[in-house]
Amino acid sequence: MLSEVMSMNELGFDNLSAAKTPVVVVIASSTGDGDPPDNAAATYVALKKSWPSDRLAGIHFTVLGLGDSNYTRFMHVPRAIKNRFLDLGATCFYPCIEADEVDGLEDKVDPWCESLYAPVQKALQGEKPQQQHQQAAADGVPAGTAVAGKANAPAANNIQHHQQGALAAGPSQAANGSLSSEQSNALFAAVMHEEASDEAGDKPQVHMELSGTSSVLSRPDSLLGEDSAKVTSKAPAKSASTLDSPAVVATAGRLVNGLAPHGVDLKGVPPLAPCRIMLKQQVPQSVLGVAKQREWQLPSNEQKAYRDPSGIYSAEAPFWARVSDARLMTADWSDRIVIHLELDITGSNMQYASGDAVGVLPQNSVLMVSGLLTRLGLDGDTVFEIQPASGDTSGHGLLHHIPWPCTLRHAFTNCTDLTSVPRKSLLRLLAEHCKDQDEQRTLLYFTSRAGREAYAEEITRGQPSLLDLLRRFPSCQPPIGALLDTLPPLAPRMYSLSCAPVNGKVPGACGPNRVQFALSVVEFATKYGTRHGVATTWLANLCRPWLSAEVRKGEQRLGCRTTAFQQRQYLCLHCWQMPGCLHAAIGYQYWHVSSP
Repeated sequence: MLSEVMSMNELGFDNLSAAKTPVVVVIASSTGDGDPPDNAAATYVALKKSWPSDRLAGIHFTVLGLGDSNYTRFMHVPRAIKNRFLDLGATCFYPCIEADEVDGLEDKVDPWCESLYAPVQKALQGEKPQQQHQQAAADGVPAGTAVAGKANAPAANNIQHHQQGALAAGPSQAANGSLSSEQSNALFAAVMHEEASDEAGDKPQVHMELSGTSSVLSRPDSLLGEDSAKVTSKAPAKSASTLDSPAVVATAGRLVNGLAPHGVDLKGVPPLAPCRIMLKQQVPQSVLGVAKQREWQLPSNEQKAYRDPSGIYSAEAPFWARVSDARLMTADWSDRIVIHLELDITGSNMQYASGDAVGVLPQNSVLMVSGLLTRLGLDGDTVFEIQPASGDTSGHGLLHHIPWPCTLRHAFTNCTDLTSVPRKSLLRLLAEHCKDQDEQRTLLYFTSRAGREAYAEEITRGQPSLLDLLRRFPSCQPPIGALLDTLPPLAPRMYSLSCAPVNGKVPGACGPNRVQFALSVVEFATKYGTRHGVATTWLANLCRPWLSAEVRKGEQRLGCRTTAFQQRQYLCLHCWQMPGCLHAAIGYQYWHVSSP
């Protein structure tokens, strides 16, 4: 079975067809006020356009919705995707479900994923889905629906696809579900029981190819427990990357001196996703020079001069704004640091209203990036290019958040998230490349079903950065290409505008050519030491010349780039050391920033 995991933008709406994508598994979430994630925005726009009612005919699909019921437009994107696929003629082959963060995701996600494999096989073989599947999708699964039937569901091959903002798109308003929660529960339980009964006989060979890379799930039966051993009983011999470890009995276990003891239950460990890319580090001298010069001179004169007549900008084509003021809003003796920041958007043609948000895309800490490069034994000045691992497509469709060719230091500093709560896909990658079996077993335990509490305590509440994990597990040495492929993009941090676009002595008025916002510098303790907020600490350092009165009008300041949201569209800020002027790119509305 050939499958590929990618964002909706990487797939593209034009590639959605019965010939190219006969089976589509959608894992969708919402951002902001019911908006699709950034890596689905382009396809979202295409999907909501007017199309013939049979545009997606022949496609079999299902949707796993991820959300938080504390938000007003709960599950808006997953429901919109489901309804839009149905509107355009696609067929639901497996029950669509909604997992609420408030109730916990795993209790719904795990059984859904475990029982997905057999229906996918049937859909690929052209079997028509049962009527209740299609009816459930058409009726809509109500919010808060519980997933039942876990006890009777086979483990299948535990295929779980973890993807940032995966496959999220769709404009239509979700219909209210006509099934009660009890009816939906009973339906899903019946489907799970039926699939378990169908699979009670011979188990299929679990063999996957992702992005053209053949891989028997790189997990030994002895590590994964009985259910996985049954499924992989007819699989080919284990590959060279298979983890060697003594047999593990499925028992509950806690960490001992920070490590999972022998005998912990490792059932439910996700398969290792094959790396989609290869890094080409032997680049021509001309490419190396251009890449380094581009990073040093960012932003270029062309970028700073760009103007959009309608005032609509994007991360790819920003407006560069001037930081016009920054001041401290707390007393010297206060244990808090609150900063007021003002940006000049003169000439941008942008308009805003009070309550719009500014998003800041910061840089990771210089010390953290240097420590990470040292720990991995890498030269930060190494320039690389990206090639697809399969070799049959252009690498430009992969890792679009990294503007390669670029240096490793630029990629880690400006493009990748090094500090958010590590995903299980990252832990799985790190486990695969641990030489010490105790360290390997511990990381695998964090990703297993039995290790949920350990994951919550050590990872979610412990909040280790990537560098913290690599120092905690010193035998781990992941390949740089796989690491860049697994790390999520560095995301913008949002700040509400505290000003009004009017002139005069009205409180909060700063005129239509200025925007203002305030931020509190974040600092907190973890078991690994004191952590500092990525964006707020970076902004505080950036504004230090203003705050300390070290710079007078007309003198030089550091260079930076910001991007901003207007009317609930987002704006991000990015900075780098560059003498002469301070730059901020505001976008969807983006601006240039220089000293006054």
